[in-house]
Amino acid sequence: MNIRTSLFAICSLCLTISCDGMFEGIYDDPIEEQQSEFGFKNTTNIPATESMLAYSRGWLYVNTTDYLSWTYIDFDSHNIAKVGVYEEYNDDWDIAIHRYEVKTNNAKVWKTEYSDFDDLLSLPSLPEGEYLADEWSEDRVAIDLSGILDFDVKFLPTYVSNVIDWVDVIYPPYPPTYKSHDKIFLIELDNGKRIGIRLENYVNKNGVKAYLTLEYVYPFPLDER
Repeated sequence: MNIRTSLFAICSLCLTISCDGMFEGIYDDPIEEQQSEFGFKNTTNIPATESMLAYSRGWLYVNTTDYLSWTYIDFDSHNIAKVGVYEEYNDDWDIAIHRYEVKTNNAKVWKTEYSDFDDLLSLPSLPEGEYLADEWSEDRVAIDLSGILDFDVKFLPTYVSNVIDWVDVIYPPYPPTYKSHDKIFLIELDNGKRIGIRLENYVNKNGVKAYLTLEYVYPFPLDER
């Protein structure tokens, strides 16, 4: 989502009406939860068959509320690291999430038409898809919203996936509404393995946004036809 156009619309509205409470629900303050609730959960290891390689299927819970951090995720080691947006991260990682934006580690992404892994895994092979690399952006990853009423929002220049659109923030109304997408994304890593991933939910049990519940399959066991 290109947030800049929406920000100008919000600010214009604030010039004519009171903004008290207007941004409630847009930039939620995170609520403390048990750290044990986050990470890779309920992973099931599926053995190989004659027609399919072995793979793992499970859930991933991630807190991405901090605008000043990337959450780096490695699917082989199940390692998750929260790193400041200005810091270098040199350990192994596959994807990183900032709020709802995603960047990959030299990977390419295809948005499938499937929303159920059972449907996709039942195919004899993967249909052909268009896998796209991350693109440079200077107005997508917002890191400082303190000056929003003065039309001064700071963005992080960075590479980011324009394919993964888990959540749309829709203006108007004000506060905005949120629309999530449950399509399965296939992420083709530079080592040839694929991650299948889809968004199940983007709020926690308290209704705070940017707590992501993700379903994943790794390594994705089907080859392209």
